[in-house]
Amino acid sequence: MLLLSPRPAAAAVPAAALAAAAPAAAPAAQEIQQQQQQQEQQQQQEHVSVQQQHLLQQQDLLQQQHLLQQQQQQQQQNQGGEQQQQEQQQQQEQQQQQQTQKKHRESCRQRLSPLGPN
Repeated sequence: MLLLSPRPAAAAVPAAALAAAAPAAAPAAQEIQQQQQQQEQQQQQEHVSVQQQHLLQQQDLLQQQHLLQQQQQQQQQNQGGEQQQQEQQQQQEQQQQQQTQKKHRESCRQRLSPLGPN
């Protein structure tokens, strides 16, 4: 006849200690996780805010460029003359190049910095 001996009580002690410690550790871990999530949300909001500022700046620049082009076209119509038209066309091209360069620099800054320029 085989007699089964009970399991040693030593194995139950660490399990009981772990079970008692787990509820105490859970709130601290949860609080840390909440803080991290709040920080991430704040960073995302700051990033969105910076992007919105850039879009508004670009929109302002585009409106200024559009107004300049309208003024130049009005001047061309009022004054005429091929040489003047060529000069104004060159000015427009320079302005467009400058706008393109500004946009390129801005996009590079945004890609290089996770939160964009401050």
